[in-house]
Amino acid sequence: MPKPVRSPFHIRFLGSWIALGLLRLLSLVPLPILFHLGTALGDLLRVILPSRRRVAERNLSLCFPKLSEEEVSVLAKENIRNTARMLLYTGFVWWASEAKLKKRVTIRNEAALDKLEHEGSGFILLAPHFLALELGGIFISLRSPGVSVYQRTRNPVFDRSMLRARQRFGGTMYERKEDLRPMFKAIRQGKGCYYLPD
Repeated sequence: MPKPVRSPFHIRFLGSWIALGLLRLLSLVPLPILFHLGTALGDLLRVILPSRRRVAERNLSLCFPKLSEEEVSVLAKENIRNTARMLLYTGFVWWASEAKLKKRVTIRNEAALDKLEHEGSGFILLAPHFLALELGGIFISLRSPGVSVYQRTRNPVFDRSMLRARQRFGGTMYERKEDLRPMFKAIRQGKGCYYLPD
């Protein structure tokens, strides 16, 4: 069995570079327009990927057995739209300026984070693994460079871009399957950790 190609510059990943370039261009589009483009993309994905729609509807039916078929369909449709919006929004998060990113985030009880950082106390900020996960981690790094865990993707082009984006304000990422002791040491030394349990 041939060894998988990990170089992002292999010809095999040309399509990924084109997709990344498109994502970069879309990052320049105003967010309200990006929202509507994401809605349209979500509606398109529902049509061209019916198996994903069925999986979403089945999972929702199992989780919410009292909902009607129509209610489940509406929830699944909105979920797919939100996923598509998030995909397009990722480009904004990866390439937007510090000022633009700060305008998009509201922190509740920010004084608690300020206190921990002022005291030099390390902390772990648990975040649900929802759609805006990219923005949360990058925003924490804007406050003070911290640490986080990531999972390597199968696509080295997107893996490389994701790491560069997440570390561009000084944060340090540790691959989930590697030795995490340096991350725990950084927390003990007063760094904040953005962690998405799953």
